[in-house]
Amino acid sequence: MGMVLNFIGVLSIIVFIGCILFIIYKLIRHGKQSLNLNYFLGIVICVLFFVISIEAGKFYPIENTVWQKIIQVTNTETERTFNEAEEVQKIMAGADLTELQAQTVINILKKCGFEKFYFVGRCEILDDEKIKGYSFEYENKKIYMTISDGNVSTIFSGNCYFYENREVKHTFLDWYINKNDEAELKELTKEALSKYAEITTFNISDWRVTKMIDGSKGYLVTSFNDNFSAHFSFAKSLDALIVNDKWYYPKITTILTNKY
Repeated sequence: MGMVLNFIGVLSIIVFIGCILFIIYKLIRHGKQSLNLNYFLGIVICVLFFVISIEAGKFYPIENTVWQKIIQVTNTETERTFNEAEEVQKIMAGADLTELQAQTVINILKKCGFEKFYFVGRCEILDDEKIKGYSFEYENKKIYMTISDGNVSTIFSGNCYFYENREVKHTFLDWYINKNDEAELKELTKEALSKYAEITTFNISDWRVTKMIDGSKGYLVTSFNDNFSAHFSFAKSLDALIVNDKWYYPKITTILTNKY
């Protein structure tokens, strides 16, 4: 199916270019009075075929096909470009900081290993009497920050604290999980759920994979909808599997001493 969609996409491009060249030829040789509605309808149909083949082809991924390359180019072109000066202005406005304080926020994030990050806004759930919470985005992942009296108090994501007590605790590389590892851990979790909990229906879209750096070190795969947590060592061997508060691996009744 993917090959058929790919062929349609290529054919639609060829026909589309042909229609454009033909219209240019008619304009040059015979003037605009020689054109009729059929030419323009042909172009519209080619464009529609092309768009449909691209969109439908996303469900049939075939590496190195023409539409795949076009999607990659389109995604690359639409990626946001990090502009430090713009982020300083956003932080100043969103966190009510001076330019110097906002620049300090930028510098601390850089010390933690983050390069292209984007200020999202307030995160009031982190607020208390003295601090205010904010969130940033880094490679489609949320990074949280608390600020007190214009100074950064903490920077964290999940259970990983990058910055605390005015010093860098961990860097981006300590915490980051690449897409290949994330996909592999999800597959290992599916296998564990099928083997130990006899669950074969999954809602993978809400599964979250995090790296545990402090306490129980390793990887943690969790899901709100499927209500489970799977803990793997850094060697990706299963350490624990809990579903609906019941332990399936290992089969014990005690709970882990370190908080997930």
